[in-house]
Amino acid sequence: MEKPADSFYRQLPKVELHAHLNGSISIATMENLISRKPHLNIQHSMTAIRKGQRKTLDECFEVFKVIQRLVDTEEDILMVQ
Repeated sequence: MEKPADSFYRQLPKVELHAHLNGSISIATMENLISRKPHLNIQHSMTAIRKGQRKTLDECFEVFKVIQRLVDTEEDILMVQ
């Protein structure tokens, strides 16, 4: 039997979940994703903002664009959750 909360969660927009998920991938998982997709030519430094490093908002969004290229299958999503 479905709980009232289940219906509520199904109706929420999923874009924010995706953004939070991609922003919380561990270093080890990121390295695993990069190694599984060498054809993308992505370096780990392209997927992280180091502590104390300053980036513009546009540069931050570029990091997320790179991560979106790495996390593009159901298997990838299952790996990073």
